[in-house]
Amino acid sequence: MQRQTLKLFWSCAWSKPGLLITSWVGAATAELVNAFLSPLIIAALFNRLHDGVNGEPVSLGNTWPLLVAYAVAQLYGDVLGWRLVTWTVWRFEVHGQRLL
Repeated sequence: MQRQTLKLFWSCAWSKPGLLITSWVGAATAELVNAFLSPLIIAALFNRLHDGVNGEPVSLGNTWPLLVAYAVAQLYGDVLGWRLVTWTVWRFEVHGQRLL
């Protein structure tokens, strides 16, 4: 019985492979950006604050790219990425309900 149920669900899932793959890849990407990329950018910013930039003192002019990168990573990792995943899963569920 469980095998038949899972087979039915997988057949429904693979009827929309674009939504399925987008939800998987989107969730993984959002989590990787949020968990690894954002702290890496902050570490680079702290490194730049500690060491300076080519012997020059640190200023907003030479650290703004890291600040913008951090803001974009946070925006994607916390908001846009998960909104995309939620939207694809929602459409995926609506489609699955129609098939079942």
